[in-house]
Amino acid sequence: MRFWVASLLALALCGCGASVNGGYTVDDGRVIFHHGFASGMVTVAEADVRTFKALNREYGRDRNHVFLREQIVAGADPRTFQVIQSAYSKDKAHGYYDGKAISNDPAHFVLIVDPEDTGQDRVGYAKDSTRVYRHDLAIEGADPATFVWVPMANGDYLTHDKLHVWETGYSVPLEDADGASFQKLSVTYFRDRRNVWGRGNVKTSEWRFGKIPLADFATFTAVGEFFGKDKSRAFYENRVIEGADPGTFVATGSVFAKDKTRVYQYNNVVKGADPATFKSPGG
Repeated sequence: MRFWVASLLALALCGCGASVNGGYTVDDGRVIFHHGFASGMVTVAEADVRTFKALNREYGRDRNHVFLREQIVAGADPRTFQVIQSAYSKDKAHGYYDGKAISNDPAHFVLIVDPEDTGQDRVGYAKDSTRVYRHDLAIEGADPATFVWVPMANGDYLTHDKLHVWETGYSVPLEDADGASFQKLSVTYFRDRRNVWGRGNVKTSEWRFGKIPLADFATFTAVGEFFGKDKSRAFYENRVIEGADPGTFVATGSVFAKDKTRVYQYNNVVKGADPATFKSPGG
C-alpha cells in the first residue's frame, strides 16, 4: 500500500509531465507512454529519445517512426505525418484511422464533421476523392462529393448522399430512402419524394429511425421538434395521436401539444386540461 501511494505521489510531482490522463514523457533516457494508472507505464522501446516529439496525448514521432501510444504506425512517414482530429491522421502517402492506413489519397483526405458540433469532437467519418469512411471501413456505394452529416435530436444523426441515407452509425443504407430528395423538416422528421421518415419507438424499448407508414408525405409538416401532422392525422415522433385535429394542432413544448378540444403529452391525452388556458410546464 505504501509503495502504491508513493508511486502515485511520484507521478503527480514528476517534472516529466505524466498525468492521470496518460500520455508521453521522457524520463531516464527512455520514452514512456502512460495508459493511465490501471494499465501503468510502457517503455516505447523503438523510440529515439533525442529526436522524439509528442504530437498529442496518443501520437508521437522521432526521426525514424510515427508512434500510436507505444506501437509503431506501420509505414507512416514521420516528416509529413500530421494528426487531423480524433483518431484520423495522414502523411504524404496515406490517410489513417487509429494508426491503420485506409486511404491512398491523402491530398483529398478530409473529415466529415457534425455541423452543429459544440466541441465534443464527434468525428466518425472521413472521405477522399473516391470513398467515404466510417472509422476504418469504406462505406460501400457512398459518394464523397455529396455525402453530408445531418444532426438530429438527442445526439443522433443521419448521413446521406445523392442516392442513399444512413442511420446513426450504420454503414448499410435505409431501404427505400431517396437521398436526392431527402430533406430535413425538424430534428425528428424528414421527407423524401416517397415517404415521411421519423425517429421513434418502433418496437418495445428499441429506438430506431424509419418510415412512418400512416403519414402522407405530400401534406406532412413538422410541428415543433417532436410533433408533426398531415391532412388527416397528428403525430408524436412516429406514433399517431388518436383523435387529434390536424387543422388546429400546435406544439406547446417539446412533449406537449394541443388542438381545439384537447391537450396532449407525447401521444396521450392530458385529462382535464383546457387547451384554451394550457401552458406547458416550465414554459
